[in-house]
Amino acid sequence: MKGAYVINLEPYEIHDFTMNISCNWECVELLIRCVRFYLIHSSARLTRVSTENKTLINSPHIKIEIIPTPRLYIYVSSNKYISIVFPFNIKLDGDNITLWYNDVMVNEKIISEIITLLHMRQNSLSSVGASKNTLFELYVSNDEYEPISDNAFYVTENLLQSEYGYIRHDYDPRSANGKIHPEYHMDINFSKYATFKYGTERMLSNVEFEFTFDKNKECLYLRE
Repeated sequence: MKGAYVINLEPYEIHDFTMNISCNWECVELLIRCVRFYLIHSSARLTRVSTENKTLINSPHIKIEIIPTPRLYIYVSSNKYISIVFPFNIKLDGDNITLWYNDVMVNEKIISEIITLLHMRQNSLSSVGASKNTLFELYVSNDEYEPISDNAFYVTENLLQSEYGYIRHDYDPRSANGKIHPEYHMDINFSKYATFKYGTERMLSNVEFEFTFDKNKECLYLRE
């Protein structure tokens, strides 16, 4: 797929994409929420945009871009951006758009099953010492009467093992604390021991933010 796709967010929809992320399970849930939203609204609300001539977009929206870098962008507002790697392939057949993970088509059924897995895990207790069930435990306990497909387990397993390159760019004056927590900043990574923060002098535009992931564009420089 060349180009990128944008779906604008209505005010009542934004909350679904502002969850706190602290582990891969939660990052997968955010990704799947976006994919489900994309599949539901692609026929009526999807806009195709250029990746070469980017334009400023100040309204809340979700953007999927494959070239030059496969990433998902969530623009909650002009003061809050989130971006992660987009691990699916997009195939076009006329106006028909499908998502794939390797040879598995990621349709509404697969997405529904992955959401069920996420909910099962959230409401479970593990027998091996962790606070929640492992994916293996969920697989072993798979209901024979309403089974979750092997394809859903396969996609979920691979998503949980993926590196997402999580970045959140914020303007957050309420939590500001000098140079410890600058008003303008980027939070990089999400796990407890891997996350760190960079302060910025201002809020980047959506175009500048996306250019930071493009290896063909000039790099941003850290200054003190």
